[in-house]
Amino acid sequence: MDFFAGFAWAVTRAFADPLERCRFERGDTLYDTPKAYDGNWRSARKAASRIVQVRLPKQGESGKQDKDAASVFSDNWRRDAEIDLIEMKDMSRREIATTQGRLYSFLWRGDEGVLDLESAEPPVPLTARDLRGDIDVAAPRIAATINASADGRLFVVLFDQASSLSRKKDRDIRVALDAHPGCSVHEMELVTENALPTLRWLAYRIPDLDDDGVTELLKPALYRPQGDREGKADRFDLKRHGRLVCLDQQGGLF
Repeated sequence: MDFFAGFAWAVTRAFADPLERCRFERGDTLYDTPKAYDGNWRSARKAASRIVQVRLPKQGESGKQDKDAASVFSDNWRRDAEIDLIEMKDMSRREIATTQGRLYSFLWRGDEGVLDLESAEPPVPLTARDLRGDIDVAAPRIAATINASADGRLFVVLFDQASSLSRKKDRDIRVALDAHPGCSVHEMELVTENALPTLRWLAYRIPDLDDDGVTELLKPALYRPQGDREGKADRFDLKRHGRLVCLDQQGGLF
């Protein structure tokens, strides 16, 4: 079973959607150790020291949310939630009224005090949208960590492991790279205070191609024509999706 890194609690990849939207629902059960997810409920109780069971909101009990993912996350951050916090040592169960953002913060950082509605409200984490401007600084630094003998180009993107759109983009890029020999993918931790713990830098190394060649290689994976008011398809711009760095020169961003 695969888990999200960066969380104090063991949060499986099955919780990608609740993490992306910052919305846990009744029936969601989380444990403080990965071992508790192996086997049935009886074995889980033996392995775990603490268990979170979400009581409210009920499944599907939300208004229409047709905003972008970052706006949905921010809106849900302050919405009400109720959980049971179970201590396996003495089999005690506490019903706690809290918020979605406080629950997210508790699973992330492990500080139980944040669940208390009387405590200071945790700030909304920085999302990929908030950090778009950081890529111009990050891309050449990431390129500097790649083998100095490498040539070609490095395409750097900000990747949210919890985002369905981000995961699809990564899959589509990897499919496109399969058509070009020698490509590789490098993952780097994002070191930014209060950034979402699900954010990472992904760097796709593409040898033996210039900027135009990489653009043509990745265009089928990234281009989604929107069209303008006159019905003309918009022009593909690789910089909307990431940054391209030349590995065989002393820097320079595309």
